[in-house]
Amino acid sequence: IYHGYRSGNWDLWSLPVAGGDPLPLTTDAFDDREPQVSPNGGQIAFSSDRSGNYDIWLLSIADGSLTQLTSTPENEAGPAWSPDGSEIAYAVTINRQSAEIRSTSLVSGETRSLTSEAGSVAGISWSPDGSRLTYQHAVPGSTSLKALNAETGATETVSQTDDDVFPFRAAWMGDGSLLYAANGGIQRQGEDGTRSPIPFEATFELDRPDYERRRRNHDDTTPRRALGLSQPVISPDGGQIAFTALGDLWLWAPETETLTNVTESPFAERSPRYSPDGNRIAYISDRGAAGGQSSGLWIYDIAQDSHTKVSLPNASVSAPAWSPYGNSVALFAIIAGSPLASQLTFANLE
Repeated sequence: IYHGYRSGNWDLWSLPVAGGDPLPLTTDAFDDREPQVSPNGGQIAFSSDRSGNYDIWLLSIADGSLTQLTSTPENEAGPAWSPDGSEIAYAVTINRQSAEIRSTSLVSGETRSLTSEAGSVAGISWSPDGSRLTYQHAVPGSTSLKALNAETGATETVSQTDDDVFPFRAAWMGDGSLLYAANGGIQRQGEDGTRSPIPFEATFELDRPDYERRRRNHDDTTPRRALGLSQPVISPDGGQIAFTALGDLWLWAPETETLTNVTESPFAERSPRYSPDGNRIAYISDRGAAGGQSSGLWIYDIAQDSHTKVSLPNASVSAPAWSPYGNSVALFAIIAGSPLASQLTFANLE
């Protein structure tokens, strides 16, 4: 049982061990991921966003019926069955800075918090006797494999100090040792704390198409036509067009056919936007970036031919838009530690 994107969406699939065609277990518009089969083989626990955010769900193998196990505003993922099948542990994302491991009893329906961590948790795995769980703990710049006492909630770090532990489930072996993925390989750690890597290798062949590669002369300094002009905007009076090309901000006057490079710098400028009165242009540039910043907001005064950087607390901004009165600019700002999220920000120019 596994989750795959074969149909263009994350669904649950089954595949006979002897080989054959994969069969879909879910076919819908929702993300169904991280399936785990119960010890008795009758149910599959998985995470899904079919209720509006990620919760833990149960799929009956016999009739395909679905049961929602969790229904909280947080996102739950990575379900792990206890060895006797009586409860399911899972990771809970509280916010971008903290997480929990919770467990829900399938007998009483009671949910308990097993531990809380700063950062994130993943890859929960029960010990064979159900007394402990292991999980990957990640904070910015560091990952580790931890063990949790299921009764007391006490935790200890199992991995080595310099380990880069991957967010996958550890495997408990019959001799009490653990197998886990770290440092680009598989590590075996004994009960006494000694660790030894398990060497492995894989070979494969690439079926490369036979074609003649294009040769490029990167040392040629002959002037060539500039390509890649982008993000053109027309001034309010229609007399100019601002655009970006070759990493600079340019102005083109169609009537006089005058082209002006208004930045002409080694920095990258983009996203020009005229103010409502047409006297200024807001744009994004990495000029003057410092202290971890990657891009900032700049204002170009056309009459004064001057550039001013707007002081912002954000590390990286994009997509500027002027207010109707020209006294502020709206932007999207990157949220630190979350590359897929951004925040709407207003810069008051007054």
